[in-house]
Amino acid sequence: LTRNKYIHTLTTSLPMIQYILYFIAFVIAYLLYKLVVQPYLLVSFYRKQGVPMYFEVGLGIFKQSMKMFNEHGDFNYFTKIVSKEHPKAKAYGGNIGNRCMIYIYDTELIKEFNKIENQNFVKDPQLFGVLRIGGENGLVFSEGAQWKRHRKLISGAFHYEFLKEMIPTIIETTQEVFKA
Repeated sequence: LTRNKYIHTLTTSLPMIQYILYFIAFVIAYLLYKLVVQPYLLVSFYRKQGVPMYFEVGLGIFKQSMKMFNEHGDFNYFTKIVSKEHPKAKAYGGNIGNRCMIYIYDTELIKEFNKIENQNFVKDPQLFGVLRIGGENGLVFSEGAQWKRHRKLISGAFHYEFLKEMIPTIIETTQEVFKA
């Protein structure tokens, strides 16, 4: 009687083990899709559009930028390499996790991009959501008409002539700070 009870328990627990194994297989397949297949497909899509793209599982282009910073002391060193290897390219990009980032470095394309007024270009809520706490209405986090208004207000401070006039003040202030 005890042996039959053991066999019955074993046969009824096997389907439960199978369900657990199916669940684990599903989770692994989902993670592989989200972290490898999906970003690779996005990178491939942009490569077909003529954009030089970098792909690496995980941190991707961020890892590459950090490597370049550690080797050369410059976060933009990768941009310099890409612009030399692809002189006609106006942008480059890569994956960060399961997302793609596109970096535009052509001034005309940046101007064209900033003129577009549609909702297709929104700041990623996962990336900027945590950072928005306490600064939701600033230039970095605002979007649409509010962003445009903020940009117009602040753009004068970065005009070449204004910056040129400020150089003596910047030098004087810097010297005062380092003397103290």
